[in-house]
Amino acid sequence: MAQSSKGHSRRTVRSVNEPSVHVFGGHRAKDAANFRPRPGAPPVHDLIEYIHVLQIERGTTSAWIASAANAAGGEAAAGVPAVSETRAATDDTIAEYAEWRPKKQTLTSELSLLRGSANLFRHPVLTAGAAADARAFFSVMSGYAALIELLCNYVDLQLRYGRHAAILRSLVRFKEAMAFERGFLCSTLALPDRLFRLLPSTAADDLAVCVQMQMQLATVVDAMLTSKPLDQAIHALVAASTTLPTVMRDIQEQVVTDSGLASLRDDLHAAECWDIFTAHIEKTRHAEQALIAKVKQHMRNRGAVRAFMFRLLERLRGNVDIDKKTFQSISAKSVSTAGSLPPSQG
Repeated sequence: MAQSSKGHSRRTVRSVNEPSVHVFGGHRAKDAANFRPRPGAPPVHDLIEYIHVLQIERGTTSAWIASAANAAGGEAAAGVPAVSETRAATDDTIAEYAEWRPKKQTLTSELSLLRGSANLFRHPVLTAGAAADARAFFSVMSGYAALIELLCNYVDLQLRYGRHAAILRSLVRFKEAMAFERGFLCSTLALPDRLFRLLPSTAADDLAVCVQMQMQLATVVDAMLTSKPLDQAIHALVAASTTLPTVMRDIQEQVVTDSGLASLRDDLHAAECWDIFTAHIEKTRHAEQALIAKVKQHMRNRGAVRAFMFRLLERLRGNVDIDKKTFQSISAKSVSTAGSLPPSQG
């Protein structure tokens, strides 16, 4: 078994590409393969904002469930935002597209199902019995992860052209892995000792996979920045977002060791963990917003190029004797080529 830099044995985990029923990466593998987009999706900047508020709601909800045996009747784990507040913020954010159907259900229906499950796990009768086990919070976290992954797939569809879009795609996934880790760790730290001992060993493996995914995505983003730097201000924001502070690196190093979660509970509280991760997630969000502004500008430029090509081809058609079918074929190829702007313009 491999040794960490601190002398602990590293946990041996499966590849990040290997599917799992409950793991963060398992939803990614399953949903990406079966993804079928539906019409009427929100624009990319709205989708990324929906992902952000869902990440907050997922973390607060899972910590709320995990802390049930410690604080029955409350609506938040100690030091973590209240579930009622984060749900209200989510509802306000998605109001315009609440009836959009990312899958078969509307966005509102998907959320109602997730919240219903969470409420069930916190029911006074159930929290004193079989449902109050170490797997409850992870079950709800997995449900939120599946919905967020679905929205990430829609983001990918809209970010197909240009370097800023390519970096933003990876940064959205990087931030999701970091937010999942925040929710998992805060929930684990909120568990009472008697339930923590019942936490399945595979849960720690799944967290290690999540950490590995973050590292891989950070490497991808850094490689794109190195190959051709962005504008100075945006470059600095993106580079800072993939450079984790020492305290987060230390936590991750501890997480991937065999005794990591148990020893982490001795050194860290849920409130402190939430604040540490949230500070860096917000930094990553600022980088996302800067990239979104560039992507929107790029999309406007593409639209102008496409409109120009259509007008040019219409004029050519007036001066060249070609049939309608041939003209449509030439138009489609020309506009498609115009849409694929070179990287220097993206």
